Amino acid sequence: WIGAPLQSFGGSSAMAQSKIREVDARNWYGRKMKADVDTPGFITSDDDRLGCSPDGLIPALRRGAEIKSPEPNTHVAWWIAGELPMAHLIQVQSSMMVCEYDEWDFISHCPSDPDFPKLLLTVKKRADVWDALDTALETYWKEFNEGWVRLLDANGGEEPVHRFTVDYGENGEIIKTFRPEWMDSDDPIGTILGGVK
Repeated sequence: WIGAPLQSFGGSSAMAQSKIREVDARNWYGRKMKADVDTPGFITSDDDRLGCSPDGLIPALRRGAEIKSPEPNTHVAWWIAGELPMAHLIQVQSSMMVCEYDEWDFISHCPSDPDFPKLLLTVKKRADVWDALDTALETYWKEFNEGWVRLLDANGGEEPVHRFTVDYGENGEIIKTFRPEWMDSDDPIGTILGGVK
């Protein structure tokens, strides 16, 4: 106890610096592409099964951007390798999948050394990764819905009429989805919990 309210965590100084660097890199990217770069925030796929927060979108060119401002040693390693780091493969490909874009740019820059060149890689759609993501999403939402029903049943609550559901075809393909009520609610937590005790 320190005799005063504890400060809430608003992010580390490193996170704050990263956000500032991201703005610099996005401005550079816009100049490089000769286009306005949008920052849409969180967006979802048309069926609401998957979402992403692109660091930049250029709808006119049908491409987006993932911007990283790593420590110098990481930036140099990425720059030397000259290819998308495997740790960011799913992030980039899933963003492309959400936006239905065939290309995405991966950007890394090192503001602590402005003379060191930025890394700009154009990443192409990988059908094998999209297929794997689609399979994983079908499995996830099927298990989520089954678990949600069990949770409500165990707590004696009634299943919300407008919860997210997925209808599957004969071959396991998704044929219909329903948007969850809580996405449009002023009280999402209360709507999600519903009758749960």
